[in-house]
Amino acid sequence: MTTTDINAAYEVLKREVAEVRDHVREHLIPGTREEELYKGTTILYSELIHKPDFMFIGINPGAGFFKSTGIKERAIDLEPCVGFEYINAKEEGYDYALAVQTRTAFEASKHNECLPKSVKSNLFYTSTSSQNELKEFLYLLIERLDVNYYAKSIVWTKQLIELVAPKVIICEGAWVVNLLCKYYEVTPVWRSGIAYCTINGGISVIGYKRRYSHMLNMDHFVTALNSLSL
Repeated sequence: MTTTDINAAYEVLKREVAEVRDHVREHLIPGTREEELYKGTTILYSELIHKPDFMFIGINPGAGFFKSTGIKERAIDLEPCVGFEYINAKEEGYDYALAVQTRTAFEASKHNECLPKSVKSNLFYTSTSSQNELKEFLYLLIERLDVNYYAKSIVWTKQLIELVAPKVIICEGAWVVNLLCKYYEVTPVWRSGIAYCTINGGISVIGYKRRYSHMLNMDHFVTALNSLSL
């Protein structure tokens, strides 16, 4: 796939996400619970790279940018980033636990040089303050706006994975593991708190459990990274 093909395919995905985002935004009534919960929409927290060694998939974007600026929407929100989020967080002075722990884990592994060239996204592109608030927001969208973000997540996640075509997907949390495996109709195997499976014709998937923004079983995650032959 050429760079032109990759960019064209991403434009299609971006337009679909933008259409749903704009529909939701236009119908959010000020003062309602769903309007309060919504904090923005972002697809990528990295550059758009074809066939990277690693692709990270989290739950959804956090509300950090909104909390620090009060801004829910920017023109660049659906565009790829410059650099990689967990590296940028340290260099630009807004570091946080999961970024630090991910860097620490990779530094302890044989794949540290791969981290800056990784792709980062989420199962859901809508920002909320917590996972529980995400679930509440998704429920309210179905009930009040007839928008099913769960169904959209299946389609968009598969489109993005097909486009990126990583060697390995890292699932940031058990809920991500379970949903991604459900999307591809596979069953993860859990060993020492780390999930393993294969999807989409050969992409290796490993995932760890989290407690809020903190990775659990980091030592076993490092072991899982070191078991990979890329």
